[in-house]
Amino acid sequence: MARITPLRILLLSPLFYLGLILLWVGLPSPNASWSDEASGHLWRGGSVTRVYDIDDFFSWNDPLPSVHDARGTGRRSFAVEYSYARGTSQFFVGSGRSAHSFNLTALLSSSSSVSILEVFTVRCKTGDEDGIDLPWFTQADATLLFWEIHRNVAYVPLRLRVVQHDEKRAVEVLAQSSVLEANHDSPDVVPLLTLTFDAAVSQQNGQDQIAFHAHFPKDPRNSSPSRTFDVRRAISAILVPTWFFIEAVMNVIGAPIFFIVQIILFALTLLGCYVVLVLGYWKREGSPAFWPWARNFLLTSRIAVYLEPKLTARPGEAQKDSGDDGSGDEGEDSDRGQQGPQPLTSVWAFFRSSSPLDDLFVTFEITRGLVQPLSLTRRQERVGDEESRLEHGSSTGIEGRDGGKEISTTTRTGSADNGEKSSGTSL
Repeated sequence: MARITPLRILLLSPLFYLGLILLWVGLPSPNASWSDEASGHLWRGGSVTRVYDIDDFFSWNDPLPSVHDARGTGRRSFAVEYSYARGTSQFFVGSGRSAHSFNLTALLSSSSSVSILEVFTVRCKTGDEDGIDLPWFTQADATLLFWEIHRNVAYVPLRLRVVQHDEKRAVEVLAQSSVLEANHDSPDVVPLLTLTFDAAVSQQNGQDQIAFHAHFPKDPRNSSPSRTFDVRRAISAILVPTWFFIEAVMNVIGAPIFFIVQIILFALTLLGCYVVLVLGYWKREGSPAFWPWARNFLLTSRIAVYLEPKLTARPGEAQKDSGDDGSGDEGEDSDRGQQGPQPLTSVWAFFRSSSPLDDLFVTFEITRGLVQPLSLTRRQERVGDEESRLEHGSSTGIEGRDGGKEISTTTRTGSADNGEKSSGTSL
């Protein structure tokens, strides 16, 4: 049975984060079923988030101040949320307190050929497609995941326009611009969303509420979140705070760690020079057997005591430990499984150990508690020891009583024999 220790529980944390990172990288991004045709989803009361490229709708050289404010974050994409309430026929653009609502039935019932409403402002999420986002993420996923970290928002100016399309009235959600300001029915303005009335669907439902079709621009630079977006957002909710915590800790202890690393690098440089020097002397001596030579060489005599392999440093010891038939290794493994981690006695013992980390931690008093079994396991072991002790005591008591009877019987028998001998003597 595997030993459950605090150290092994701590080692599960890196494995957990590694699994999250692999899932983040390899998770596919399939489109939602309503990605391009959101009519049914909106009609059933669902909300739709659409991400647009800001350069397609708000030109950088537009003179309107509201357009400059919309581009003020410097992000490349913005997201607009749409929803519909069938009970009141209210259509919502945006989310939260900044959402703008209008009665869809009243707009589509308007008698004018072209009508345009006043400008309204919607608070929108903005983002880019870099940072923690990978190149194969969709535009919508990348933008919204970017926003989860940086939380940049823009106040986007929009307008509604009611027009006639092929004998059908339509409501268009437009981005405010100087072109639209000059010509309300300009065909050069591409709507963010177009809602067209469908009388056939309305008759099939048998209700007074209208049915509609929702159309998004055909430009590929606008999209909705994929089906796996929520999974990636949940992963980022774990990874991002952890990264910020590590970054904050590194800002505090970064300088000491850098200093320690420099010391280690300097020590490794000295070690490399030392190894080259020793090998040079060894080569000059004619390359004799290394370990016997190292025991007698001034620069390596003390170190050889710790680094020399057993087979060279102590002849015959390996045979005594392992046996000629190789059964010693199996006995050592079985003893190790019963005794648990053992303190390291040399550097090579770390590499020969089957559980090097456990042996390393048990070597030092300050880290020994990390490789001890958890309290629940120790409590169960103590209960088992007490039960075995009680069973052993009971069996000892029974044997003692039986032995006492045998001694008493033997004594009485011996006494009787002595009596008969005495009688025989007197006669």
